[in-house]
Amino acid sequence: MKNRLIVSLVIIAVLIVTGACSSIQVSDDLENKTWKLMSYGKEGSLQDVLDGTEITATFDGSKDEVHGSSGANTYSGNYRIDGNKLSILELAWTEMYRLDPPGVMEQEAKYLKLFKAVESFVIQDAKLKITAGEQVLIYYEENSGILQGTVTIGPITPVERPGEKPPMPPEVYEARKIMVYDRSGKKLIEQVDINSEGRYVAHLKPGTYTVDINHIGMDSSDDVPQQVEIQLGITTRLDIDIDTGIR
Repeated sequence: MKNRLIVSLVIIAVLIVTGACSSIQVSDDLENKTWKLMSYGKEGSLQDVLDGTEITATFDGSKDEVHGSSGANTYSGNYRIDGNKLSILELAWTEMYRLDPPGVMEQEAKYLKLFKAVESFVIQDAKLKITAGEQVLIYYEENSGILQGTVTIGPITPVERPGEKPPMPPEVYEARKIMVYDRSGKKLIEQVDINSEGRYVAHLKPGTYTVDINHIGMDSSDDVPQQVEIQLGITTRLDIDIDTGIR
């Protein structure tokens, strides 16, 4: 009986220590870094941050304070972390008005409303996802690099007249993904969406990656798979032409 009690106490102690270490690691991943907002809203229909604006969040672990830019103004407040749970306290911001680009004030209002309501967070592959109810805020780590490009897809009908390009249905882009693997091309790092204008962007830690597509139907491309080198603060461009095989 005594031995069982000792074993139970040891197990409980290990669980407590493991939980504490896990909490510390989660905090370390979030704090003392500058995160830049990439998109926000409901998953599946995220809005990109407006061109010409920058929204950031820096969590100061020494003071349990968060501060950043909300697009037109700066904000600050306190925060509390419990495992992967996150709450924002006493958030305040300046009250400057900005006209350019159009929509910047509306974007800021949406951001601050969401940021005040955050509930939890998760970090993976240099990206921070903060959840606020049914909506999310997606950030990337400032010390990352960018992979971006334009994707062209065709033909989309069996017969296309020379010089005439039929309109591209949104689902054609939605079905295709840019697949980012590790250097070996075996481990998937990120699956990147292509927007309705054929553009994609990925924020990645510096390193070497293999880029490919998800090969819908008879899709093929001479541009991928291809290895790319991502450097800190540098934008690497890779345009991809996808042949659907439709004839």
